[in-house]
Order: sequence, then structure tokens, then C-alpha cells
Amino acid sequence: MSEFGKGPGPERTSPQEMLTDEMRKRAQFILENLGFKSFVELKDKSIADIGCGRAEFGNLASANGSRVTSIDAKDQSANVITTENHQFIQAFANKIPLENNSQDFIVSHAGPLSLGGKEAPNSVPVVVEEAKNSIREYLRILKPTGKIRIDAS
Repeated sequence: MSEFGKGPGPERTSPQEMLTDEMRKRAQFILENLGFKSFVELKDKSIADIGCGRAEFGNLASANGSRVTSIDAKDQSANVITTENHQFIQAFANKIPLENNSQDFIVSHAGPLSLGGKEAPNSVPVVVEEAKNSIREYLRILKPTGKIRIDAS
């Protein structure tokens, strides 16, 4: 179990108990922006949450029965409630260390097209090429019947 839920007061013992109200609100906001109505739609699905940020979406989705891999270019492992259904991988969107055809859903709600480590690309062609590479990776890890949901707002 992650150390995430420990602190003053009673120790939180389940992933559901570790989720704060703020995390739940943010996860619900992300869920709706991605076009889902509830986490029930994602139960028993494998999800790659690319650009996971603080992993609110992955934490709540996994607590509701999804198998989630939260992925971000920055180390967000302290924010991920690690369970058998939820893991964190530090990686860029153009080089995702997951198996081919392994994900039912790919969701991206914060930095959907990571630029492969380039902080400030100096030209539009660089941005376009990196975006293409990221989309190729999305398609590589997506199951043939899978879906991609991106919120770039």
C-alpha cells in the first residue's frame, strides 16, 4: 500500500479512503471533460492516463475497478495510490513502455502530446513531428477496439 494516505488522524486503509474531496472533484471534472458520464463506464478496462499530472483521474478510476497506468514526464509517483490496479510510469508520450495492443482506453487531459523531453521547441515542424510520434505510440498500445479520449482545453 502506498504511504499516500498516512498522516495525522486514523490511518486510511483502502484506496477509496485515501481520496480527498479535492481529488474526487478534480477527477470528476477530468472524467466529464473526456466525455464519460461515470467511472462505471471504465470498470474492468485497461487505461493509459497520459500526462497524468497529480494522478487524480487514475486514482479514482482504479479505485472504481479500472486497471490504470498513470504516465507523466515528471515523477508523479508520490501522488499515485499504488495498488494492483494502478501503477505509475515516468515516460514521455512519444516513448511509452507498454505492450502493443494492451489498452482499452488512452486518456490524456494534461499535456496530451508530450514533446519528447523538449522543453521549448524552436519550430513548428518540431512540434508537429513530436505530436505525430506521440499519436503513433497511442495507436501502438491501443487495442484494436480501443478508444482515445483527449481533452486539450
